[in-house]
Amino acid sequence: KAVPPPGPEKMPESKDLKQMLQPPAHLQEWPEGDGLRVLVVEDNPVNSEIFQRTLAGWGIRSEWVDSVAAALGKIDLSHAGKPAYDLVLLDYQLPETSGADFLRQLRISSCCRDLPVIMASSIPPSDWGDPVSRNFATACIMKPVWPSTLFAALADLLLEGATTTPK
Repeated sequence: KAVPPPGPEKMPESKDLKQMLQPPAHLQEWPEGDGLRVLVVEDNPVNSEIFQRTLAGWGIRSEWVDSVAAALGKIDLSHAGKPAYDLVLLDYQLPETSGADFLRQLRISSCCRDLPVIMASSIPPSDWGDPVSRNFATACIMKPVWPSTLFAALADLLLEGATTTPK
């Protein structure tokens, strides 16, 4: 189980912080990326860099786009074959449209209907006005995203097999 970030009332000690940045003990044996490709859809370059470096540290290749339009350019929704990515890491709040709009487009396309999507947001999913995001995102994680939380979400989706049905 992922270690939650500390509450505002207590700053972690350095040994606690080091532990929080590690994948959970039962998930530390990652299968060297297995050629996995992740599309990171995130408008904040700092968050994107953190996601990409974290994924690269686990042997997972990622590609970053900063908008839904750019993401749609990378994923051919009309293509009937296997999508170019194994997973999408999607920001909930994007400048020109929401992650929910992109998610809707993925779920109605034949190639990406079952593509796992991890939605990341600083807004709790219970406060999202649009139930589509909660219902069609494969997993939801809160920002700031701790590496152990991202690792656990990836492990749940990729090691056990994913469906678009939330857990």
